[in-house]
Amino acid sequence: MSRKGTLVAPGASNNGQEIESNGLNVRVTLTDEFIKLRDSYDELKDYTYEFVCYITTSPPEMSSYEKSVKNAVYTSLDYGKYMYTTSGVVDDVTDDNKEPTEWIKAEGINAGYIIGKGGTVKNVTINLENLDSSQFTADTKLYIVVYGRLTSLSVPTPDYFDLDNQGYLCNQGSLNTKQIVTVNADPETGEGTDVVMPDYYCVTSTAFNYKDYPEYKPKIFKNGAEMDTNKPFTDYLDKKLTPDYMYDYDMDKNGESGLAPDDFEKYEEQKNLDKNFGSVDFGLDSIKSVFDGSSDFFKFLTASIGILPTTFLTILISFFVVMLAICVVKWVLK
Repeated sequence: MSRKGTLVAPGASNNGQEIESNGLNVRVTLTDEFIKLRDSYDELKDYTYEFVCYITTSPPEMSSYEKSVKNAVYTSLDYGKYMYTTSGVVDDVTDDNKEPTEWIKAEGINAGYIIGKGGTVKNVTINLENLDSSQFTADTKLYIVVYGRLTSLSVPTPDYFDLDNQGYLCNQGSLNTKQIVTVNADPETGEGTDVVMPDYYCVTSTAFNYKDYPEYKPKIFKNGAEMDTNKPFTDYLDKKLTPDYMYDYDMDKNGESGLAPDDFEKYEEQKNLDKNFGSVDFGLDSIKSVFDGSSDFFKFLTASIGILPTTFLTILISFFVVMLAICVVKWVLK
């Protein structure tokens, strides 16, 4: 992670020149053990890891996960698709699960990364220009922390890494927990082979620091937005970074373009209206059916009237009786 070095580029005009780099490359790789385990069973083929990456002055192994996060001086933010939820609990969507209650994909800035399904590695670049060195001294020991969790999602869900998540609060001593996944299950009994897989997992770099740093600059994303990265990633979760675009299951499956949040809200309202009222069939073949005691509409009408308060019905009937009497009197006087 040295900032200065000699460029090795045989044949190039700048071969052998002293260069200075402002980037740290973090290569997150799945272990051979995990890959072998995943590739051994069809039930595990979609499992991978999502993670957050940050720089802190408190390595979790020497303090706690909570303290490590709160003492972060840099959070690596990404731009791309991610799962946008309100509760942090969501299942990925398949053709067998077309009506999840909280499944929304978003596109924008977020604090999560994912190693794609079937993949083995993810590269994250930290630009030292986005690291605010005024938060620490030259003697401060810095640590890069990658904290991940087992997932079968296709996009990251940063909400899972909130400090309030029970799965993380239990990791005060060991930061590695296990998840048991049943494979080769019997269709009738559900019994099969239990495979133990690492669930939440933490990897911490060796301590580092530099004598000098480039002038601090906010990070600029491809949508032109500027954002400070000198805070714990939980700050970004609390503020719920507003996505540029949002997609529901049908839109994403059909490859449609996402909608801006305000337009997506209107889209969802219309979709709910269509779902609740757009396909209602009261079985009315003619106007006579309105007064046919056997029609669905008549049952619906009487049931609706039946739940109204008695006082309201009395006032309503009285109003119509009075109006009818006035009309009759006017007609007679003519």
